[in-house]
Amino acid sequence: MLALKRPHLVAVGCMVAFCVALGVLPAHAAPPQNGSVRSQVFGLTIVDQSPTIPSDLQSAYSLAFNIATEHPDDYGFPTVDNGMIRLPAVSSRAVTIATDRSRAAAERLADEARFRPKEGDTRGTLGPPPAVEDLERITVVPTRGSMSLEQLWVINDAVFELNEDPRFTDAGITASGIDGDGQVILTVDRLIENLATELLDAYGPDTVVIAIEPDTSAELTSRQSDTSPYYGGAMIMTPSGVGCTSGFAWASGTTSMLVTAGHCSPNGGTYKAPNGAVVGTVLYGNHRNWNSTTGSTYITGQSVYRGDLALITVPTPASSHGRIYTGNSTSNSSGAVTTMSGWSAVGEVVRTGGRTTGELIGWKVDQVYFNMKYDEGTTLRNGTRAYRAFNAPGLELGDSGGPVYSIRPDGTVAAKGIISGRGSNWLCDKRYAFFTDIKHVYDGMPGLLALG
Repeated sequence: MLALKRPHLVAVGCMVAFCVALGVLPAHAAPPQNGSVRSQVFGLTIVDQSPTIPSDLQSAYSLAFNIATEHPDDYGFPTVDNGMIRLPAVSSRAVTIATDRSRAAAERLADEARFRPKEGDTRGTLGPPPAVEDLERITVVPTRGSMSLEQLWVINDAVFELNEDPRFTDAGITASGIDGDGQVILTVDRLIENLATELLDAYGPDTVVIAIEPDTSAELTSRQSDTSPYYGGAMIMTPSGVGCTSGFAWASGTTSMLVTAGHCSPNGGTYKAPNGAVVGTVLYGNHRNWNSTTGSTYITGQSVYRGDLALITVPTPASSHGRIYTGNSTSNSSGAVTTMSGWSAVGEVVRTGGRTTGELIGWKVDQVYFNMKYDEGTTLRNGTRAYRAFNAPGLELGDSGGPVYSIRPDGTVAAKGIISGRGSNWLCDKRYAFFTDIKHVYDGMPGLLALG
């Protein structure tokens, strides 16, 4: 279906049936795992469909994912296994929990699942304690010597960096992330044999899999007349005069703030409301993490990439308030923000709120720890990817910085993240939303989520 530039290169679309191979044997079908469609080319597994997390296991899976993320040297990546969540215990400490069947061990696992609130957070920002029924659906399996989540992170970043290696230019490496099967997915325009050989020699056949998505677009992306106290999901004018979207209200002591995307103001500066009023200023240092040439940067004094973020300090007497706009792009309806729900896990369903597109529901997270090279050359590092059908509306320019969230049973809002960019691929029947997890704001920047 796609023209091949030279031998020993494989181009396929997202549909396995469209696979075109030159110089290799036809792909052989492999058993699907958690619903993903797989084939083999050059000894590597090609994935066509994201694995699924059953809805009745989603809450328990998210909990196990958060345990692993908060303790990445002790646990591996959780997966679904026969109606339970399998959480590998790789360190001696975690193996002790896995092999001890006493009540005390169960209590230790519950303690692993609790977030450690940062200094000054006494309001339950991180939500309620883990549910007993979710803990009971997690099986901690002793696998000492197996790969930890920390080691998987290192591999995920290393394979993405191959996009800078001239030997693999023809592959068109665009992204990497980790899926619900706990495997690193490297996304390419096409698979070339020397890239496959490099990956097999370094990691073997089971750690890194390939998604072939040629011609995927990836771009950096109000309501329209917000006034103080400022809500999330509203139109804000960047220092360069371009419209972006406010994310969530934030606060440091008595200082009001707003979170937005770092690429909206990579050099800092002052934001304004559509009526010309000053919303606030993005300072240097630990208030932003985006470079207009390279993309994600470290927050000052840190060594973890935290997506695409900026923190706007709102000057008195103006303020921000713990609510976000909901509904369409001209809506005045809003919801109170009452919690943030930890790290976004594969399978979670989230909503986005942008000043251009308004509220879009039904995005499903399919890759975490996501690295993405945008079309204009910058790179999002350690983000999250969610998708919806191509025939459904997607994000548009101006939605950057807007809130990613879910609605709790009581109708209030749980903060999930900050919109960075959009993508699409008609062949894969997908639109993408790329965002920064709200936990990165909490862990990496001063202040706390403002509650409504």
